[in-house]
Amino acid sequence: MMTFSARFALALAALAAALALSSCRKPAETTQVRTDTLETRVELAPTAAIAGRIEAPEGFEPRGIMVYAEGTSHIAITDLEGKFTISDLPADFYSFRAMSMGLEPLGIAQVTIREPDLNTVIDLGTFAMSKDERFPSMSYGPVGTLRGRVVTTDPADAADVLVRVAGTEIGTATDPSGGFVLVNVPEGDATLRFTRIGYAPATAKAYVTAGQETHVEPVKLRFSDPAVIGGRTILGSVRMLDQNGQAMTEYGSVVVSVTGTNYRAVPDGSGNFQITGLPAETFAVTASAQGFVSAPPATADLRALNAAEVELVLRIDPSTVPPMGTILGFAFLKERDDVFPEPGIAIAIAGTSFFASTDASGLYRVDGIPAGTYSVLASMDGYLNTRVDGVVIGTDQIVELRDLVLESTVEYPRVVSTQPADGERDVTITDTTDVVIVFSKPMNAASVIGAISVSPDVDYAVYCGSGHPMASEERAVVALEGYVRGGVPLKFDKNYIIEIADTAEDRDGNPLEEPYELSFRTGRAKIVGTFPADGSANAFVSFQEPARVYFNAAIDLDRFDSSRVRIEPEIPSQPQVYMENDPETGWGTLSIAGLFDFGETYKVTIRSGIETLGGDRISNIPYSFEFTTVTAREGNYNSLNSDERARRLREERERLR
Repeated sequence: MMTFSARFALALAALAAALALSSCRKPAETTQVRTDTLETRVELAPTAAIAGRIEAPEGFEPRGIMVYAEGTSHIAITDLEGKFTISDLPADFYSFRAMSMGLEPLGIAQVTIREPDLNTVIDLGTFAMSKDERFPSMSYGPVGTLRGRVVTTDPADAADVLVRVAGTEIGTATDPSGGFVLVNVPEGDATLRFTRIGYAPATAKAYVTAGQETHVEPVKLRFSDPAVIGGRTILGSVRMLDQNGQAMTEYGSVVVSVTGTNYRAVPDGSGNFQITGLPAETFAVTASAQGFVSAPPATADLRALNAAEVELVLRIDPSTVPPMGTILGFAFLKERDDVFPEPGIAIAIAGTSFFASTDASGLYRVDGIPAGTYSVLASMDGYLNTRVDGVVIGTDQIVELRDLVLESTVEYPRVVSTQPADGERDVTITDTTDVVIVFSKPMNAASVIGAISVSPDVDYAVYCGSGHPMASEERAVVALEGYVRGGVPLKFDKNYIIEIADTAEDRDGNPLEEPYELSFRTGRAKIVGTFPADGSANAFVSFQEPARVYFNAAIDLDRFDSSRVRIEPEIPSQPQVYMENDPETGWGTLSIAGLFDFGETYKVTIRSGIETLGGDRISNIPYSFEFTTVTAREGNYNSLNSDERARRLREERERLR
């Protein structure tokens, strides 16, 4: 004899629950119960009924399909045409399902029975079930068919009598007239057992002839326990636990049984159930499911109470759990160069439902992972995900992963360029030497100004956002003083360092990615500019408006020799060449006056031999510059009044700064 699937075993077990209700399925509000020696009347609350029809796929009979209300003991079995009726339904919400051996379980309908529905039959319509392709085909060898009828003390109870072939799992339930048919019964002698709650069980003998239908003599069932009519209720819940004690919700295979009786129930999707119509006794209640181990039975004492509550626990059978492994490791967050733990970093095994999160130390652990190769993903809002692929989990193995580090998605500001460049040498000192610093993002000007410092000691000012022609939200200017009365100016041939602390912030308050340091070295004394500028055209140069050469140091006037200046070509007059030190800056200015021809290009060369007051040579001598004078038709120097000449000199001097 073959072994039925767990699903159909559940169907047969739940089928027996129909017997728990049959004795209380009375459509009238007042029902008379008869026995040989007892007559009593039981008042029943109004109820409703649901009805429908199930279509079976080709090769399957529509008879014998179980229809039930999840979480209750309300069950019906379809007749030859696939029709069913579930009676005695109090006002409540119900979820109806159908199941049968070899067929895919089917959710039929969800129905709320309200007060206006009581004492009515709700037609749910017709539903089609499909074949379960995973269910093996059946073969019994030579088989026949048994047909018969059951007669009960109360004709209204003739339906739903459970009929079984002893020693097999072949069974069915009677139709409303008490009729039954058993198919695929092995050839030979067969013992039939007939049971219904409230009635004494009965048996019958029959011989099954292969390929033929055998009629069984009518079987009589008599009242034995009328107290179950309208009886008492067990309310309960089932908890299912995995190997780690974590809750599971696979209630589809669970059957709740009252030991020593035919009372059964199937829990709903939340694990809750109720069994009604019980006599006033003490019962042991158990739950069973394939692949799970039951806890000891729970006791429901209904001797003095109309209802009792129980909780049943099922733990997964360790022998059915495949070998598992564990992933263990640390995950951290990174902001700039700071790496730190944070609780709540999500750790997921890609493509599975396995999940964990870090504790305050950054530690995580994922247990119960089947052997295989996986990808591990770490994530947290505000940070870039990080992933490790190719993680191999073996049987009962603990795999320790390398640290997972998630970098911040915040874009921190940084310095992208400077002028002069970092490490630059021979930086020219002018009256104000500007260092320009360019950032990657618009900055908070006040934080930038407060974050900049210069060493060694020198007088300077910092501009950001405004206050300087080159300053903006993305550019800061450090103006280093080339000369200052009573202060500390830049020194020749000296290293200077500009530091920007990470307290400098962008407009969103994000600090500098890392502190920045810029170093440069100043040059020696040199010529820093001329008037007219090198390459100028239409220059006005005369006795009244001489050409000039500007130095960034005080010149030793006693050692100056005018022969150090050459003009090519020679000018028509004797040039007047003289050196003086500016009373404001202390820096030297060389003036070259004379009569210059109109429209002529001149080259002025300053030859070596000029020294500072400190005895240093000017580093960029020899030095040359060229200019072209204004043509005659454009006028001469006399056409420029003194105010115009003064203006042009001021403009040229400003240009040289």
